[in-house]
Amino acid sequence: KTLRRSLYFSKNLKKNYKLKYLDISFLRPYNKSGIDLKDYSKFVGRKLKSNVKKNQLIIKNNFKKWKISNVQLRQEWAQKDCQEKQWKF
Repeated sequence: KTLRRSLYFSKNLKKNYKLKYLDISFLRPYNKSGIDLKDYSKFVGRKLKSNVKKNQLIIKNNFKKWKISNVQLRQEWAQKDCQEKQWKF
């Protein structure tokens, strides 16, 4: 059974802001037009295409295109962010 939650922005964010784990909240209701829960870490470190509001559903179109060559850099950045917050995954 899947979780009946979707990803939402936890606060108002400006264009070109790099998304962090703390900027994501998991809220009801589930909306299948948003990104999957299992894919949320792929969007951490990506820049926003436009301003977003608190409790707005996170969709792929909120983000700028990601260059394939930056995948390694994104993973390192996400790990560094987790270490600063002392999170364990």
